[in-house]
Amino acid sequence: MDSTSDLDLLFGAAAVQLGLVTPDHLADAAQLDGQGSLRERLGRLGVLTSAGAQAIEQAVQDNLANAGGNASRAVASLPLELQQLLDGDITTAPSAPQTGGGSGEDPFVTSDSSTRQLASFEARRFTILRPHQQGGLGLVSVARDSDFNREVALKEILPAAADDQHHRRRFVREAEITGALEHPGVVPVYSLGQYEDGRPYYAMRFIHGADLQQALEAYKRLPAAKQPLRFRQLLGCFVDVCQTIHYAHSRGVLHRDLKPSNIMLGDYGETLVVDWGLAKASGENNAGELAGSAPVVELSGKTPVNMTADGRVIGTPIYMSPEQASGRLDQIGPTTDVYCLGATLYQLLTGSPPFDPSNANLLADVRSGAFAPPRQRSANVPKPLAAICEKAMATDQTDRYPTAGELGLEVERWLADEPVLTYDEPLPARFWRWVRRHRALALSVMTAAVVAVAALSVGVALLSSANQKITAAKLLADDNLREAVVQRERAEENAALARQAVRDYYVRVSEETLLNEPGMQPLRNDLLRQALDYYQGFLAESSEDQLLRGEVAAAHFYVGKITEVVDDPAEAVPHYEQAAQVQQQLAEAPNAPPEAAVQYALTLNALGRAHQKLQRPDEAFDYYEQAIAIRQRLAEQQPDSAERARELASSVMNVGLLFASHGDQQEALERLRHAQAIRLAHADDDSPNALLMRDMGMGALNTGLVLLQIQQPDEAADALRDAIARFEAANTAAPADITNVSRLATCRRVLADIHAARNETDAAITEYRAAAELMTSLVIRNPEVTAYQLDLAGVRMNLGMLLTGVGQPEQALDELHSAIELLDVPPEESPTPRQRRDLGAAQREAGRLQLELGDRDAGLATLRASQQTLKTLVREHPGKQEFSAELSKTNEAVSEAEEQQPEEPTEKAA
Repeated sequence: MDSTSDLDLLFGAAAVQLGLVTPDHLADAAQLDGQGSLRERLGRLGVLTSAGAQAIEQAVQDNLANAGGNASRAVASLPLELQQLLDGDITTAPSAPQTGGGSGEDPFVTSDSSTRQLASFEARRFTILRPHQQGGLGLVSVARDSDFNREVALKEILPAAADDQHHRRRFVREAEITGALEHPGVVPVYSLGQYEDGRPYYAMRFIHGADLQQALEAYKRLPAAKQPLRFRQLLGCFVDVCQTIHYAHSRGVLHRDLKPSNIMLGDYGETLVVDWGLAKASGENNAGELAGSAPVVELSGKTPVNMTADGRVIGTPIYMSPEQASGRLDQIGPTTDVYCLGATLYQLLTGSPPFDPSNANLLADVRSGAFAPPRQRSANVPKPLAAICEKAMATDQTDRYPTAGELGLEVERWLADEPVLTYDEPLPARFWRWVRRHRALALSVMTAAVVAVAALSVGVALLSSANQKITAAKLLADDNLREAVVQRERAEENAALARQAVRDYYVRVSEETLLNEPGMQPLRNDLLRQALDYYQGFLAESSEDQLLRGEVAAAHFYVGKITEVVDDPAEAVPHYEQAAQVQQQLAEAPNAPPEAAVQYALTLNALGRAHQKLQRPDEAFDYYEQAIAIRQRLAEQQPDSAERARELASSVMNVGLLFASHGDQQEALERLRHAQAIRLAHADDDSPNALLMRDMGMGALNTGLVLLQIQQPDEAADALRDAIARFEAANTAAPADITNVSRLATCRRVLADIHAARNETDAAITEYRAAAELMTSLVIRNPEVTAYQLDLAGVRMNLGMLLTGVGQPEQALDELHSAIELLDVPPEESPTPRQRRDLGAAQREAGRLQLELGDRDAGLATLRASQQTLKTLVREHPGKQEFSAELSKTNEAVSEAEEQQPEEPTEKAA
C-alpha cells in the first residue's frame, strides 16, 4: 500500500512541474494545523482550483503507472533537484502542529507589492549590479556597497514569497543565524534591513570561488601525480568545516543540511559553510566541553526558534542522517550534523555520495544505514580515514563522534601522521611511524646502504680502468659491508629498516647496466654476494621467529633472486619454494591484507621464470598459471588499480613467451594479445604510467616478433609501430630509464628488416637510420656498455648491406667501417663470440666493396682480416656451424679476389 507521504510528494512534484503552485505554497501547506492530504491543504489555502487539482491527480497517476504502481519508486525517479526541494517543503507524516509562528501579527506588513521602492537610507546603500543565483526562497545578486565601494552579495526574498508571513520569518531567521555566527568559516553579514514595502533583505560578503562539490569533480579529473597533494588540501578544508560547525554548535545552532554544495572554497584559501536556511537555533550550547564562552544565538521576536513540525524530512536525502530520514526531529542534535559531515567525507574519499539518489528505497536505506563501506567503493581509501568516516556515519547517534570538533581532530591526526583513535593500527604501521619520527636513528642505519651505493658509483666511474681500480672498488664495498653489520648491531630495533636498505642496495646493484658488462661481472657478483650474505645471516637468526614470517619469506625470495643471478637458477629454486610456502600461508590466513597475495604471486612468477631458464616448461607453466590465478583475483578486487592489472598481464605474457619458445606460436599470440588487452583497459592517455607504457611496448614488440615467426610481416609491422608509440610514451614519462630507448631502437631495427625484405628500400633506410640515431645516443651516454655497441654495429651492418644492394657502395662502405670500428676491440676486453662473428662478417662485406670500388690492396687486406677473425673463432668453438659457415664465405671471397688479376696501369702520353 502506498504511503501518504509518497503520494503527497508525487502530488507536490506534479503541482510544481505543471506550474499550478510554487514551492512556497507547498511550505505554507506544510505549516497548516491539522491532518489531511497535501491536496486538501492546498485547497484550504485557496491556491488550487478544482480543475488544477484534477490535472495534478492525472499527472500523479501517470507517474505511478510508469513506476509499476509503486509510489516509492515513482518518487525516486523524480529529478534530484525536485526531490530535495520537496523534502524541505512537504510534510511526510504530519502528526503535530508547528511550534512557532502561528497567526500572530505580521511584523513586515506590506503595501502593494507592485509599487515597492528603495525608501530607506540603508536600502539605498546597495546598488544591484547583476544577478548571481536563485534558490527556493531568495535571489542573490552582486551589488555595490556605496559605503565601502565594494562588491557584496545581496540576498532578497523572491517576489512569489514576498507577501507571505511565514516565508519572511524564515528568510529573516536565516539572515539572523548567519549574521550571529561570527566565525571565519561563516560568511559575514554586513546588513539586515527591509525595503519601504517591508520586504526583507540582507547583504553579506561575496565569495569568489567554487563549492566543494565542484572541487571534488575537478579533483577526479586531475592527473594521478597531482591528486595526493590536492587530496590533503581538501581534507584540510574538511577540518575547517568541522571547526566551523563545532563553533555553530557552541552557539546553539544546528545546520541540518550539510553537503558538498553548501561548502564554499574561496580562491584564496577560505573555507566557508553556507546556506543556513534549514538551520535550527536551539538556544542551547551543543558543543560539549570544548565550547568557548560565546553566548548562544538568540533570534529576534520576529523569528520563532522552531519552525518545523515533527515528521518532516529535513535535509538532502543522500547526505541526511537516519533520524532526519525518519522525521524524528526531536532527536536531531549535534551528532546529526556529524553524520552529514561524515557523508561529505565519504564523497571526498570515494568520489561519490554514500547513497544512490536514483534508488527507489533511498530513504529506507538512509534510515537503516545501508551504505557500502568506503573501502568497498574504493580500495585506495586509507584505512584510518575509512574508519573515521564509518564512525561519523554510525546509524546509532551514540556511536558517532560526540562533536564535530572531535571528528575534525581525528582527520587532523591522520594528516599529521598521528595515530587515529578510532582505528587499531597494525604493528607495521606503528613501526613505520616511529621510523618517520626518529629519522636521525633511522638514517644511521641507512648510512651503510648509502655508502655501498657510493661504492657502486665508484665502480661505474672506474669501469675503463685497470684491475687495480676494480679491486679498490671491491675493497671499499667490503668496508661498507662491515659498516652495515656494525650499524645493524647498533640499531637492532630498526632491523626492518636495515633490511629495506639492503634490499634497495640489491635492486640498485642488480639493475645497474654497467655492472653487467664483460670484465665487471666479478665486481657485480661480489657486490651481490654481500647482500646475499646479509640475507643468509638474517635467515640463520630469524627463521624460527613467527613474528617475522613475512620478512623471512622476503629474505628467501631475495636470496633466490641473487642466487639466480650470480650462480645458477637451479640453486635459486629451493629459496623461492621456501618463500612461497610461507607466503601462501600468510596470503590464505583470515583477514590477510591484499599485499600478502601480491608477494606470493611475485614469488610464483619468479619460480616460473627460473624453471623456464632450466628448460622445464611443464613446471614453468604450472607456476605461471598459479601466479595468474592470484593476480586475476587481485585485479578483480581492485579494478581501478593499474599496477594489479600490469602484474597480471606480465604473467599472462610470460606464458605466451613460453609457448612461443616451444613452437606453439598460435597459442603464444592468444596469450600475448590477452595480456595486451588487460593493459589497454588501464591505459591513461592524459597521465601515462611509465611502467604500464613500458609493458605495453614489450607486449607489442613480443607480438610482432611472434608474428614474424609465422610469416605475417604486415601484422608484425603494425605491432612494431604500436610498440614504437608505447616506448616513446614511456620514454617521455621516464626519461631516466634508458632501456626504453634501447627497446625503441630494437623496434625500429626489426621494422626496417621487414621493409628491406619487402624491397621497400626508402622506408627501410629511414627506419635503420632512426634506429642508428637512437643507439648512437646510448653509446655516447654509456661508452662502456658493450651490448649497446653490438646493437649499433648490427644496425650499421644491415644498413650497409641494404645500401650495397641498391647501388650505393660508397655510403654502404661508410656504414660497414662504422660497424667494424665498434666491433674490433682488443682481446683483453673479452669480446663475445657474437661480437667476433659480426666483426668477421662486416670485414668480409667491407672488403668486397673495396674491391668493387677499385681498391684491390685494401680489399684483400680487409678480407684477410675477416679470415683471421673467423679462423680464431672456429678454433675456439668448433661445434658452432654458424661460425664455420661465415668462415667458408670469407674463404670463398678471398679466393675470388686472389684469382682476379690487377688491371695494368695505362701509360699516359707526354
